[in-house]
Amino acid sequence: MPSQEIPMTREPCPQCMDDLDSGLLPRAENVQRLPKGAFAPMGLDKRSVCFDCASTSTVMRLVGLTWEQSRVVVANDRSERYRLPGVPMGLARDGITRLNKEGDLEDQYEWLGEIGLGREDDDVL
Repeated sequence: MPSQEIPMTREPCPQCMDDLDSGLLPRAENVQRLPKGAFAPMGLDKRSVCFDCASTSTVMRLVGLTWEQSRVVVANDRSERYRLPGVPMGLARDGITRLNKEGDLEDQYEWLGEIGLGREDDDVL
């Protein structure tokens, strides 16, 4: 049975925005959208977060890293999968994060432009 696409908002994850503002996230492309309604996981501070921030909590629990360490691991893993969509590698291979599909990186940059984060000079498609 094919998996259904989970509906996403056009709003950025508040935890991602906090992590970007603090300098923790290495790239704006790592800011993720919030899932709609009941699909959104609850973060450590009881607010709705994206799937990457929820995965960060899982990495913390499984590996024993801090939030900061785990969030960088998840962010770097996401960046790699944006560039190799559909390849079951890294955290996605282990079911900790979600796979990317072809076109997700371009869609991400378009969305980032819509919310005012724009495209970074040092990032390349």
